[in-house]
Amino acid sequence: MIPGLSRYLIDHWDTLAGALDGGRFPRPTAIHWLKFGSVRDFPRHYGYFYLFLDAARTPALVAKVTAEEEAKARLGRDLERLRRVRERVSAELLPTIPAPIAGFAFGASWVSLEEFATGERL
Repeated sequence: MIPGLSRYLIDHWDTLAGALDGGRFPRPTAIHWLKFGSVRDFPRHYGYFYLFLDAARTPALVAKVTAEEEAKARLGRDLERLRRVRERVSAELLPTIPAPIAGFAFGASWVSLEEFATGERL
């Protein structure tokens, strides 16, 4: 699934992450996925991945992937919450809050994309 999803992201980059912040992330030629933790680490019903673009040493995006209906709805709500929170906080806090990028169906799965937040966590 990951190779197909990487190809999909690259092919649709301009309407997904490429539009973020005026095209700050140019279309990559490769996306490297790093799974975060395991299912037993936290009570989430989705895979949580850091996405590294080309040869970057830090992740650019975070992808959450699930095939469970309840988790699909939750991820959609989470993206909307991020949008609302980012509209209300100061520019100083924005780096600590991930920017929501997209939520979309991929086969039987739902994929939620967020920018990797680079600031210090609150």
